[in-house]
Amino acid sequence: MNEWNSFLTEKGHTKETFAALDADKMAELTSEFQTKQLDAVKDAVSKSLKADDVTKQIEEGIKGLVNQKAIDDLIAIVKSQGETLTKMKNKDGVQAEKVQSISQAFKSAIEADKEAFNSIKDNMNAGLSTTTKAAGTILVSTNTTGRVASYERDADRSKVQRRNPFLLELVNVSSTNAANITYVEQVSPDGAPAMTAEGVIKPLIDFDYIERTAAVKKMTAAAKMSKEMMDDVEGFVSDTEDELIERLELLFDEQILSGTGTGTDLIGIEVNAVPFAAGSLALSVEQANNFDVIRVASNQIRLNNFDATVALVNPSDAAQMDLTKATDGHYVMPPFTSADGTVIKGIRIIENNGITAGDFIVGDLSRFKVKVRETLNISYGHSDNDFRLNLLTALCEGRAVAYIPTNYFGAIVKGTFTAAKAALETA
Repeated sequence: MNEWNSFLTEKGHTKETFAALDADKMAELTSEFQTKQLDAVKDAVSKSLKADDVTKQIEEGIKGLVNQKAIDDLIAIVKSQGETLTKMKNKDGVQAEKVQSISQAFKSAIEADKEAFNSIKDNMNAGLSTTTKAAGTILVSTNTTGRVASYERDADRSKVQRRNPFLLELVNVSSTNAANITYVEQVSPDGAPAMTAEGVIKPLIDFDYIERTAAVKKMTAAAKMSKEMMDDVEGFVSDTEDELIERLELLFDEQILSGTGTGTDLIGIEVNAVPFAAGSLALSVEQANNFDVIRVASNQIRLNNFDATVALVNPSDAAQMDLTKATDGHYVMPPFTSADGTVIKGIRIIENNGITAGDFIVGDLSRFKVKVRETLNISYGHSDNDFRLNLLTALCEGRAVAYIPTNYFGAIVKGTFTAAKAALETA
């Protein structure tokens, strides 16, 4: 059985079943057989200097792959080189003089008769089949691997979108070097002034002072990373620092709005704001809407001897105000409101997702005080086995205190639109 038939048997085929295969499968098997035979030739050449051994392997390996003339010519060259190499060995098998390598021997033969070699090469190319697959349409999806097609990386690294912190722009902010802030309030006023006739004793008034204390609180966030990540990923360090700062700014904003004042929390605006009260306007407003609620809240603040400057609302509630319409479908804007609806009786509407939908806060936020002990900053360091693990930790932190004197509580009003409208709506 020749080499080709043996190969077919090894692959589970006969000449008949092979002939029945499709073109792609036939090409695949033929290519595998050729590769196997040529590898055997290479192996024989590398392992033996005996001309007869090489010749036999070449005869078996390339039989059927090239035409007969090419085989005969190649065998003649190898036999000649084998005889030369044999003469160069002594009878004990020890090299008597410098022996050329097999590759050098082939090179010498080629140089000696280039015309014969070129003839062999042409004949081999004519007889050797290298088809590995059937031809077809060339597509990027099927005929390329990796980044053959052109590509471009967008330089923008999209970030998670979060709301903008906004309260530090509205409250009374200053700095401090202290760990605790004390402030004094006037309390318990007694007596009253009076119109006084000549010679009559003047009325006395008095009041007391009370000292209150607010403690500085700390806010922190950290990110641990490898040095390789910092060095090799473009923009990673700046992105990480931006992320730490942004997250802490939002935490600070949340604390100013709704901190409980207990434990490590700052005290927030909502804790000290007074609830909405309709007062004398209760059950007196036809078809009460959000505009009406804000207008009445400003009245409540004015009655507390303060002037409201801002109203904090959720964007959805602001949109509902913009879309208010009459029964005939035309848009309605109260006469005490600016043309675009962003100012109501001198009160600026501030929209932010930090305010829960349906809630509102109206007031003079300059009465609420924030003192910053340590501005948000980032430092790097090691902990535990970080140095040996090639890790660094980025730490972002800041310290601040927030408070509002009890005498200013009436400057800020909070409530929900649903409850406030119900309190205003006519019975």
